[in-house]
Amino acid sequence: MSTKVLDSYALIAFLQDEPGAEKIEELILQAQDGKIDLAICVVNLGEVWYSIARSNSAKTAARFIEKIQGMPIEIVDADWTLTQQAAIYKAWGNISYADSVDSIFNLKG
Repeated sequence: MSTKVLDSYALIAFLQDEPGAEKIEELILQAQDGKIDLAICVVNLGEVWYSIARSNSAKTAARFIEKIQGMPIEIVDADWTLTQQAAIYKAWGNISYADSVDSIFNLKG
């Protein structure tokens, strides 16, 4: 079974019904049906929280995180190996830190 890694902006688009929300909804439905696995790193989940908190409120952000936690999405903790590799990508690449974490998952998945 294939694993799809979600980044923060994909989930924000889904949660706020922005362009691309339909594609993420389809992935979530596929995960519910056991056709694919979905994952997000806790670092990217933090990015979801702060983006929503900044544009709405901490309370709204907490509600969205609870909603995500109830979805068929594995929330992966960042260990030192993952964190160090993301830091290397960030240090020498023109990429955000959260996206560098996401890149590692895409290489693994």
